[in-house]
Amino acid sequence: MSTNVTFNAQSKGCRPYYLDLWTGEIIPATEYTVNEDGSITMPVTLEGNDTLAIAIAQDSWYIGSDLSNVYVTSSTNNSAQYRYDSEGNIVLRSTEYQAYSATLSNNESVSAAVTNLSGETVLDNWNLKLMSYEPGETSTDVNIVEVFNGYLGEATSWNTLEVLENAKDVSGIGTYTTTINWDSSKAEGAYLDLGKVYDLYTLYINDQEVYGADIVDTRIDIGDYLVDGENDIRIEVVSNLYNVLVAVGRITDNTTEGIPTEFGLTTGVSLISYDEQVIYTAYSGDNSSEDSSKDSSGTTPKTGVEDSLVFVAGSVLLLTGAGIVLFRRKRIR
Repeated sequence: MSTNVTFNAQSKGCRPYYLDLWTGEIIPATEYTVNEDGSITMPVTLEGNDTLAIAIAQDSWYIGSDLSNVYVTSSTNNSAQYRYDSEGNIVLRSTEYQAYSATLSNNESVSAAVTNLSGETVLDNWNLKLMSYEPGETSTDVNIVEVFNGYLGEATSWNTLEVLENAKDVSGIGTYTTTINWDSSKAEGAYLDLGKVYDLYTLYINDQEVYGADIVDTRIDIGDYLVDGENDIRIEVVSNLYNVLVAVGRITDNTTEGIPTEFGLTTGVSLISYDEQVIYTAYSGDNSSEDSSKDSSGTTPKTGVEDSLVFVAGSVLLLTGAGIVLFRRKRIR
């Protein structure tokens, strides 16, 4: 769900930052509006059961590349994503063949066309190695048994394997592997969309761990890990012990328990390409604009939140000179 949220920033020169709770990355927001009263309005998107942290702070709070004080105030298409590159330029990213236009904070109108895409590809050439965790001779022993190691095809739950006897009873670790071919001349980068994953997982591209394996939002940017030619993908999925406890009678069948759960990659995996276009090129004069005036008082910015009814929580934290707002959206069943 997407909505606009307004923060009552009571300190001059503040700007919003996204705080990635999985990787620890601080990402300057590129699309927002500074209102006449000094408050900041920005679009916020959350999946069900997802959490988002936003910091409102001075430019000097951010340690990274130089930041441009020009930002996007409005866009013609909600599917567009904007970010700053390492030089402070504003970059448009999209997975759709479309023309985009936007208005910047310096009142400049910009446009770009997304044309360099290779589309979406369903990955259906997977292998699976499945290690089953089973009761040992005593209550504290665990037997780890390889129960399947071979071609799978489409990425599906290991509990639905017809070739595996009692597949529905297996709890353990499933390692899914496949290989893709990548041509950087046909797209700027790609997302790997894992669909629904149960439970925890780790993703590797060419034996490099891709950090930020969100269990709620499983569309992951892998553009920085891809190389021209063949690329190896490995996904290690760890289940809980629910199914094996059902199988050995430790959990009995009733109205809420005793029904086996699907584990692993349960809805298929696809590769979705994206294109990027620079829509604004930063220059040295950006940092002297009126919008970038900094509060020299050294006080911590105070924040309030408006228009956040779709969220369960909008608590405010204060940390190292920044007002931090934490949102969590509860999934409605």
